[in-house]
Amino acid sequence: LTMLWPASSPEAGPPPRFVLSPEVESIVGSALFFLLVFRTNQCYDRWWEGRKQWGLIINRTRDFARQCAAYVRSNPARVRRLVSYTVAYAITTKQPLRFDLD
Repeated sequence: LTMLWPASSPEAGPPPRFVLSPEVESIVGSALFFLLVFRTNQCYDRWWEGRKQWGLIINRTRDFARQCAAYVRSNPARVRRLVSYTVAYAITTKQPLRFDLD
């Protein structure tokens, strides 16, 4: 561990006695590296899982809207209403994730 100390200045005084051996520095650096990588991987896994779930909700919403349009052809107002409720479900699912409810 290298510390910068203004040795050329007389009022600086003696340098501090904080010294780490290269082995200790290597071990601590490696441990911090693995902790950082582990945390980053955890965050990415959570993000990816959320993205997969959101994609599943969107795909199911589209499938349901398509099925409504196919099976309820006789009443277009009812189809619009069912599709609107389906879209509202997807939107209300994401709202708690974006805004604080307190």
